[in-house]
Amino acid sequence: MMDVTRLTSLAESALPLTTPLEDLMRASYELKHSLTRTRVMSEALNDGIITDGSERSKYLQAICHEVSNLDNLASKLIELTRHSITDS
Repeated sequence: MMDVTRLTSLAESALPLTTPLEDLMRASYELKHSLTRTRVMSEALNDGIITDGSERSKYLQAICHEVSNLDNLASKLIELTRHSITDS
């Protein structure tokens, strides 16, 4: 008799967890969300809303982190597009 863990593992390996379209939609949402966060933080800095030096530093670090996320998301989108083209 097969245990539940083994059966689950076989089922997961047989079926894709997400479709390419779902992956693309998720990456697009993450891209938009990250761009929005970056825009809001940079506008707050630019408009002088954040005046405390340590807070400005935190915002700049967060913006750098978001830019890194955006770079990763762009790479994911390129990879998804490649897979979409080769699978068609």
